[in-house]
Amino acid sequence: MIRKIIFIVLVIIALTVLWSVFKSFRESPTSVTNTFFQTNFLSEITSLITGPLTVGSTRSPAEVDLDELGEFSPVAGMIEIVKDTDTVNVDDIFYEYVEIRANKDNAQPINISDWSLQSMISDTWIGIPQGTELYVAGEVNELQDIYLRPGESAIIATRQSPVGVSFRVNRCSGFLSDTQDFEPTLSSLCINPREVVPPTIENLKEFGDACVTFSENFQRCAYVTSNVNGFSGLSQACRERIQPRLTHNFCNGVYAKDSDFYSAKEWRIFLNQNDPLWKESYEIIRLLDENRRTVDVFNY
Repeated sequence: MIRKIIFIVLVIIALTVLWSVFKSFRESPTSVTNTFFQTNFLSEITSLITGPLTVGSTRSPAEVDLDELGEFSPVAGMIEIVKDTDTVNVDDIFYEYVEIRANKDNAQPINISDWSLQSMISDTWIGIPQGTELYVAGEVNELQDIYLRPGESAIIATRQSPVGVSFRVNRCSGFLSDTQDFEPTLSSLCINPREVVPPTIENLKEFGDACVTFSENFQRCAYVTSNVNGFSGLSQACRERIQPRLTHNFCNGVYAKDSDFYSAKEWRIFLNQNDPLWKESYEIIRLLDENRRTVDVFNY
């Protein structure tokens, strides 16, 4: 059926073209004859079917010469900017960040706290701050220089820190996402709620079936509050068992000494700005070391 319809349409188009040529031939025979034989007949039909085609606009990256980058750092090649325009080509500061990554073959950690990022177009320059290795919620955290270990990365967000400081991501950091928003989202390993009240005879007798069921079905990296579904059916003993254990700080205390505690291999660094830093297009971002020497450049 479809083939028949297509055939009929092509026949109608062909007859239309021929009629147009014949009509013009009667009016000016010589001119039309020359034009007809200089024109590809199939191309005429194709043009009638598809109409004029438009080509989408392209955008070349902002250009930068090698001599414009100045002196290169001795650690150039050991740390690089991840070339992802989706993290900088945005108009919402919440989503704007630059990611840098240490080469996995580096021999030792590299201190980046005295480094800076610069827009070579707007001449905006901003230093990379210190952070805390082990963030503790509800306390004033001591700041220290940030070292990127081999294979480790840093998400350098333009916006204010949701928790007040920059920090190294660990397996308990997912709890922070339960009360604050992060972009990209934090890993959600944390402590397994089932481990807090496993279905042992002792726990079933002391805390009850509802408590064990609640623990088995509760999501990781979430605080237990009175608004949580099923909370009202828990005994007081159950609440006192679960609530303090399903927290960021308790999770830190349980896992901080484990070899995979920092398995995310990532820092979250916040530049604490109120407005976007990077242009949506035609931008050149330069990573500079403590002596303002070029470590890497990202142009788009």
